[in-house]
Amino acid sequence: MTAQRSRERSLELIDKLKGHERTDPYHIVRLREEILRDGCQRDPITIDAKTNVILDGHHRAEIFKAMNLSLIAVHRVDYNSPDILVRTWVPMVNVEAQAIVKELGSNSEADPTDNTSTITLVWNEGERKLSGTREQVMNSIVGKFPIVYVRDESEARTLVRLGKAKAFLVLPVVTKEDVIRSALSGNKMPPKTTRHVFARKPRPVFVPLHDLSR
Repeated sequence: MTAQRSRERSLELIDKLKGHERTDPYHIVRLREEILRDGCQRDPITIDAKTNVILDGHHRAEIFKAMNLSLIAVHRVDYNSPDILVRTWVPMVNVEAQAIVKELGSNSEADPTDNTSTITLVWNEGERKLSGTREQVMNSIVGKFPIVYVRDESEARTLVRLGKAKAFLVLPVVTKEDVIRSALSGNKMPPKTTRHVFARKPRPVFVPLHDLSR
């Protein structure tokens, strides 16, 4: 491995890392079981080399911290690189759309003529604009319903049409500036807000869990 590759992939203290979004408790349970079954960290988390902001791997970092592990394998990147793009995940739920609306409250429906509304609840029979921010909407449903996150709206529509899920949310776009601001301020975004696209995916590392404590 070259010196450059060695610097990119290494162990870092978890306490030095800065998260920009919270975690989903349902996803934590599933991923923790997988990690314990493997007995190792298979993939490094990706962080910005300049700020130590986590770009991909919030759930793994939280799980390791809860397991009293102090180290985690990281892949460092230059977040300013044009080769790194930030997108947003599409949250899908397998409950009726009306259950989502009920959970959000009676004032959740936006005026259909309000062009400032950037959140839409979509199901097989239709869609509804929602009022409020991404954080307000997601805070109302995270932990209350199991959520599956898919890559884009097209995939979400296909899954709903096939009956694999009942509804999904179209949420506002996120920028790199939003990510850094959220991490450095400590005002974290809802779980699975961002989906980063990297030109080069880091290779697996397969670090045994007992090597991540000190």
